[in-house]
Amino acid sequence: MNTVTLASVAAVVGSRLQGRNYVALGDDELSEELRRVARNFRRIPTVSDYDGLVVMFVRGGLNFKVDGRKAGPCQNGWQGLEKVKLSSDFRTKEALVFWKPRLVKGSFLKKPDEQKARLAEIRSGLELPDGFLTFGDASLLAQLIHGHCALISGERIPLNGDWARTDTYGEGGSICLGGHDEHGLDYNQFPDDDQGEPIGVFPIGVLGLG
Repeated sequence: MNTVTLASVAAVVGSRLQGRNYVALGDDELSEELRRVARNFRRIPTVSDYDGLVVMFVRGGLNFKVDGRKAGPCQNGWQGLEKVKLSSDFRTKEALVFWKPRLVKGSFLKKPDEQKARLAEIRSGLELPDGFLTFGDASLLAQLIHGHCALISGERIPLNGDWARTDTYGEGGSICLGGHDEHGLDYNQFPDDDQGEPIGVFPIGVLGLG
């Protein structure tokens, strides 16, 4: 992806951050190349329809334990999260993130490898950029979920109290975000072979601006 194009996007959002960690972008604010990616992204098959904004600018340097719970309402303030040992202290990079705030059709009741295979199948079929369609790190996904709720629709996603798997692991399994209700977003750890919970994946594609 052209770095000049991405730099122009960074210039657009810079004046709109105003202390926020994220900014939603409409298609009219994107270059033709990025609009094409957005059009293809909307074609990703999901469990429910969505034709809204699919691009979010996310600020760099945010992590899950500290910034995830500050991004928006979290159930019980995510008490105990500070004691959870994570696979990495991933911090977000300043990036333009394509994502569809609906869980991917055919991603439920599957192990992580099966879910990754499903995403790879979709990426190939829609000719999306290399590296697109991952689960997303918990640090990033928390910002996306709260940003969508705050800036775009007010929806508590994942819908229906479902869960979304992330690339982040704790000692008890992969970190999943969900159970989103009037009390806020929740997190939990689920073993990879646990197929008894409604765990799907969001489609995410990251274009770094650094």
